[in-house]
Amino acid sequence: MDKDLIVVFGAGSSLGGPLVQAFSKNIDVCTVSRLAFIGDSLHFRVVDYEESSLEDLFKWIDAKAYHKVTVLFLNGIADSSAFYKIGHQEISDIIDVNLTLPMKVTNSILKRFMRKEISFFYTSSSRALHADKGICVY
Repeated sequence: MDKDLIVVFGAGSSLGGPLVQAFSKNIDVCTVSRLAFIGDSLHFRVVDYEESSLEDLFKWIDAKAYHKVTVLFLNGIADSSAFYKIGHQEISDIIDVNLTLPMKVTNSILKRFMRKEISFFYTSSSRALHADKGICVY
């Protein structure tokens, strides 16, 4: 009951991999990703981030085994071009991944781990590779 757990959404991101490798040396880390993940973490692979997949994830984690739970959201996506050039579907996809998913996951985690010490860290997406770091549609 005195163990800590870090749950990382978007563990396959460029930031996620190094963080997971560093944390997993001393703490239990559960990576959640659509991608296969290689490393020293407990890995829960999702086909999609639908409610049924999230329910399976929370059943998979043994809540009684952990005192403190930290959740990192590294799953953001950026718009592919200037806002006025993108379509409605891309806007919906961005909002689903960057805003709706973290809200749903936060809600589910609070319900299941209410009596635990919980921390949430939300990151925004970055288009650093496009030389305009930090912008995204929300």
